[in-house]
Amino acid sequence: MEDDSCNPPADDAESGEDHRPSWIDDWRPLAKHGAMALAAAAVVLVLWTSAQWLWAAAGPRDLRVSVQGCGVPMLSNGARVVLGTRQIGEVERVDDDHGEKLARLRIDHRHAEQLPANAEFEVDSLNEWLPGNVGIRVRSRAGSEGPRLAEGAGVTAVDRILPPVVPWKFYPLVGACLLAVMVLYRLAVRLEKILVFLIGVAVIVAGLMYLNGVVSPP
Repeated sequence: MEDDSCNPPADDAESGEDHRPSWIDDWRPLAKHGAMALAAAAVVLVLWTSAQWLWAAAGPRDLRVSVQGCGVPMLSNGARVVLGTRQIGEVERVDDDHGEKLARLRIDHRHAEQLPANAEFEVDSLNEWLPGNVGIRVRSRAGSEGPRLAEGAGVTAVDRILPPVVPWKFYPLVGACLLAVMVLYRLAVRLEKILVFLIGVAVIVAGLMYLNGVVSPP
């Protein structure tokens, strides 16, 4: 009889046994399904983007209008164009036309039909809480039944007292935010829970972001 102790056991490669961690086999189906889901999402995104591009190319075109005059130098690229409290377009760019600032506007085609040829354009502060929200208000005169505003039209902004760069309500808002942060800090120290402070600050930031997007009524 042969002594087994003289014959060392075969190594893993010779025995054919697989000693990979079991979690690899457990996660392999999940990784496969995740990759398939990401591929499907990428295909949907490409199709959606292509459809939007085709619609923009073949569908109704937005209205382009140029505005010059009072307050136009205060505008910046991307500034909002509003009718009432609804955004209907934006400032695409501000050019220098023979030493005078000229704002190029893009009006959404869904709202272009609401603008008569005699519509008034006015540079104004669109938000009474936070700075950096100077834009253009469009005022459609009551009873305007004439022709609509034409593509490429040039209009002059209404002469008016220019809005302040920083609205007056910004200052009490800053004071209220600082007071709220101090109260949250004291509360977090007392409860010994920093999470309370972080959640409170996140709520304040979310509130400021919401206010920044609000268009104040004219």
